[in-house]
Amino acid sequence: MTIEAYDLVVSDVVELLRVSPNTVNSWIDTRELLAIDVRKKGAMRASWRIRSSDLEAFIQDRCNRPDQPRPLFKSSYPPPPMPEKIIQFV
Repeated sequence: MTIEAYDLVVSDVVELLRVSPNTVNSWIDTRELLAIDVRKKGAMRASWRIRSSDLEAFIQDRCNRPDQPRPLFKSSYPPPPMPEKIIQFV
């Protein structure tokens, strides 16, 4: 088994893709971009590490391809269930 190094941090991704740290953290929070939290015990803020291969896969997933239309909305969460009964308030 080969273990690949988690060699990137959020600031590296920010610099490479020219986005804000909040954007990168959002991608991590929604699991669009895979990362591992290596914060020290008791630390309040996350300290994310990202593998180069995971960043490459993330970029490939988001690339525009002429043969594949991009979905209008992509969410990692399922849609909310429809209510069984509609309640009207008067």
